[in-house]
Amino acid sequence: MARPTRTAMGCTARHSAPSERVIARLIRWSIDNRLLVLLTTVLFTAWGVVSLVRTPLDAIPDLSDVQVTIRTTFPGQAPQIVEHQVTHPLATTMLSVPAARAVRGYSMFGDSFVYVLFDDGTDLYWARSRVLEYLNRCRMSPKWRASAAWFGNTRSFSIQIDCVPTTFHTAR
Repeated sequence: MARPTRTAMGCTARHSAPSERVIARLIRWSIDNRLLVLLTTVLFTAWGVVSLVRTPLDAIPDLSDVQVTIRTTFPGQAPQIVEHQVTHPLATTMLSVPAARAVRGYSMFGDSFVYVLFDDGTDLYWARSRVLEYLNRCRMSPKWRASAAWFGNTRSFSIQIDCVPTTFHTAR
């Protein structure tokens, strides 16, 4: 803002601040060079429109880890039996899957869940095929059926075991 000061004659004079002088010169230059300002505005607008069109957008970004979920049903069995005969052998086998960062197993009444988490940047389909490959190496000879969820990156395997092992050692 301009600040009033007293002159020797008693009149007030206005002195402008340096930033006001720069802005005034910029406005004056823009008025004198209307064509150049208009051309620059059109170029920046076109650049913005092209950038907007070329920017890839994902409606639902996937921020979760790459993981494969193995769900095993063992109807009517206690969690301890499910843990010893299904969850532990599966989790132990999945520990050797390449690029697996963590393997987590959960057992409950009649169900077993084994989560295999992979390193960041691992292709989901590659991870699923490796889990399927190592799942086929299990000596439980499971019949499996796969169902994939469309949302996220979870692949679920439901395993029905034909011959249920009676002890932990025969499950390996």
